[in-house]
Amino acid sequence: MARIGFATSPMDHLILGMIPREAAHYVGGSAVRDRWWRSMRGHVPRSAGPLMELCAASPSGLPDFMSAEIDGERRLIGDELDAIRSVSDEQVHADLFRAYESRSDPADTEGNGTRKSEPPRIVQELRDEGSDGLRRLTKAAWALYTECLAPEWPDIQRQLHADISRRLHVAAKTGVGALLEGLHPRLSWHDDGTLRYAEVPRWADETFELGGLGLELRPSVFLEEGIGFLLQKGRRPALFHPVGPGLHRDRPAPGLDGLVILVGPARARALRAVGRGPCTTKELADRLGIAASSTSAHTNALRAAGTITTTRNGREVRHALTCLGHDLLATNPEPGFC
Repeated sequence: MARIGFATSPMDHLILGMIPREAAHYVGGSAVRDRWWRSMRGHVPRSAGPLMELCAASPSGLPDFMSAEIDGERRLIGDELDAIRSVSDEQVHADLFRAYESRSDPADTEGNGTRKSEPPRIVQELRDEGSDGLRRLTKAAWALYTECLAPEWPDIQRQLHADISRRLHVAAKTGVGALLEGLHPRLSWHDDGTLRYAEVPRWADETFELGGLGLELRPSVFLEEGIGFLLQKGRRPALFHPVGPGLHRDRPAPGLDGLVILVGPARARALRAVGRGPCTTKELADRLGIAASSTSAHTNALRAAGTITTTRNGREVRHALTCLGHDLLATNPEPGFC
């Protein structure tokens, strides 16, 4: 329970955006996802083909190496693709086998559960090329991201972090069990330490022990009707869930900075500077590139608004974000930040 945490991922959204509705492992999209796909499908670059083929091919979900195992709550697409490229040949082969070749052919009408279908071309190529084939796959993901998702990502991030902030407030007020149960209407938390989903996918194991690894919660605006899992022994499990009701919003006009609109450009710069880490008045002045004497007006206003705290130790004062300050920065990233 102490190792439950959140993470946001552009790669998650690329994958969930690409899985076709008719795929067996489609876990339930959203109106946002469908609207995004309708507007972007005419702009999908040809070089994105390998990723699209992989998303459509599996009867049970993508290979686990496609969900990068990296630290950090707010993940960047470059870091995720670097992590995918670093996967070993052994893991590539093992993950491909689990996702594509260890399942019985759904067309098997004999009921003996032994016949296997021929793996799709992209799977055979990745199996043959091993980690070398991942470079072509990550190039496809990068092309798709830059052409189709990057323009939307700053606003998607706002929605994801607004959802995380709301759920953390729920946990602080009523406990982690209420947080987990509120992730989806078909999830229920039980006092024996079990989180149950009402509809276990036919391809999934019925139970999975966390084994002390905790649980990573990954919200998505491209989910609405269902949830997804990443369950691999020895790796921190992940649960993909929809953002909460009311957080799907139309995208604001390009270039708008919600924090600047709320507190003004100077206060926004000061709050973001404190958000880089607790600092003294002199350190804050250095971050802003102004005289130390000029920071007082900013810190006084931000402290009065409840967004920072100031503590004194002798002649030195240090400024740090409050929960409100964290929430404002999380839901209002700088335009263009990915």
